[in-house]
Amino acid sequence: MFNLLALSKAENLKRTITAFFLKH
Repeated sequence: MFNLLALSKAENLKRTITAFFLKH
C-alpha cells in the first residue's frame, strides 16, 4: 500500500516536471 502511494507520488511529480518543461 505504501509502495503504491510512493509510486503515485513519483508519477505525479514526473508529470508535473514534464508539464513544466513542455510549458517552457
